This record gives sequence, structure tokens and C-alpha cells, in this order.
Amino acid sequence: MNGHMDIRETRMHALGNLTLTGYNSEYSDRPFTEKRDMPGGFRESPLKLNQGMGQLERWNEESIRERAECLSTIAISVWSAPQLPPEILQEYLPVI
Repeated sequence: MNGHMDIRETRMHALGNLTLTGYNSEYSDRPFTEKRDMPGGFRESPLKLNQGMGQLERWNEESIRERAECLSTIAISVWSAPQLPPEILQEYLPVI
């Protein structure tokens, strides 16, 4: 397996590679630069989720990881963990 296929297989469904778009069928398996520059592409996306993707020159393992870190930081600030009393948390601990 070549490096491109390894990255595709391991990162395709990773957080950093997922996005929302109304153009899934048009995007298909096109190269990133086409998805970025086409009408309605990432450069023109009004979604906050896609911010920054329109300025990238390439979409590779490093950019996917960086985006995953950014999205996870945003997710943590939006959906913080609930503060529960210890007796409730105890109910969810695994039984040993």
C-alpha cells in the first residue's frame, strides 16, 4: 500500500477530515484544491466549521491533524463535561 492510500484509509473518517457541505456529490473524490476553489467550495463556505480550509494550499495528514486539534478544542469549549456529584459518577464506573 502506498502512503496516499494509508493516509486515506486511516484519516478518511477522522474528526479533522469531516465537514458539512451541500456539495458532497460534486466534491466526490476531487483533489482538495478543486474542492477549495470551486463555486461553493471551501473558500466560499459560510460555515464556521470550515473556516481556514479555504486558505490551505494542501490537504494532507498534517493539516487533518491540525484541524482535528482545532475542532476538538472548540468542541470542549462548547460541550463541557457535566459536573456531577461523586455518588452519581460512582454508578457509572466499571465493576471490577
